[in-house]
Amino acid sequence: MKVSAGKLFRELIGRDEVVIVPHAYDAFSARLIEEAGFKAVLVGGASINAVMGYPDGEATRTEFLGRVREIIQAVNIPVRVDIETGFGSGSALDLMRTIQECERIGVAAVQCEDQVTAVKAQLTVAKADGGANRAHVVSRAEMLKKIEAALEARQDENFVFIARTSAKSRHGLQEALERGKAYAEAGADMISIQSLDTVDELKQAVDFVGAPLLVSALSIDKLALSTQDLKNIGIRMLSVGAPLRTVSWALQALLEEIKRTGTDRGFADRMVSKESVARLVGTPARDALRARFMDYE
Repeated sequence: MKVSAGKLFRELIGRDEVVIVPHAYDAFSARLIEEAGFKAVLVGGASINAVMGYPDGEATRTEFLGRVREIIQAVNIPVRVDIETGFGSGSALDLMRTIQECERIGVAAVQCEDQVTAVKAQLTVAKADGGANRAHVVSRAEMLKKIEAALEARQDENFVFIARTSAKSRHGLQEALERGKAYAEAGADMISIQSLDTVDELKQAVDFVGAPLLVSALSIDKLALSTQDLKNIGIRMLSVGAPLRTVSWALQALLEEIKRTGTDRGFADRMVSKESVARLVGTPARDALRARFMDYE
C-alpha cells in the first residue's frame, strides 16, 4: 500500500536534524528541488501568486490549488503548502474545505496563519516598502477554533497541520509564545512564530512551545546561523524562499543583456543545456514509451 504523503512528511520532522525545504513556484522548480536532493518542497503563497501576476493573497482557492496539483504530480517528495488564512473569508468552515481539497490532491502538510484575512495584502505591501509589519491577528480563541476545525476536516491522521502566529510584531514576544504553545496544545503538529529576531528568542520559543518549530531563512538571515546552529537550538525545519527571487534576478539580467546586445551569447556559460531541460521534464522517458507502444512496424 502506498505510504501517504503526510506520513512521509511526519517522518521527516521526527528526525534529529533540520529539514531544509525550499519554495517551489511551479512544477519545473519543484523538479529541480527534488533533483538537488531535498526531502520536501514548500509551495509558498507569495511565490504562487507572483507567478500568476498577483500580489500575495489574491489567488482564489481554485486557482492556487490548481498550481499546487501540478507541483504534486511533478515530484515524488512530500509537498507542504502555505494556505495563508485558509482562503475565502478565512473562516473555520473555509479552512475545513481547504483542508479537504488539499488532502484530495495529495498535499502532505499545510501551514495556516492567524492573520486577519482582510488586511493580509495590505500588510504585505507595507513590509515590502520597508515599513513595520505590525500584523493584525485574529483572537486566540478564533484561531483555536480554526485549528479544531482543520483537524476535524482531515481524513488522514498523518496529514500535518502547521500553525503560524504573527502576533509578536503587534502584541509582543510573550503573546506570540503563548499562542504558539496554545496552538500546539490544540493539536497543531508544528508551529511557526514570525519575527523571532534573536538567538535568545529562538531558544525561548523552542523551550516554551513544546512542539517542533520551523523558521524562515528570510527571517533569520541577519543572524547568520548555520543549519548546525539551528539544530543545536532545537529548530526542526528551515524554509528557504530564495528560488523565485533568484530566478527573477537571472531572467532580468538575461533580458537586459539581450536588449543591450541583441544576443544571449553572453549568458551561454550560465545556461543549462536543452538536453538537461528535456530530461527534467521527462522527454526521454516519454519517447521510450512512444517507441514501445506506438511503433507498429
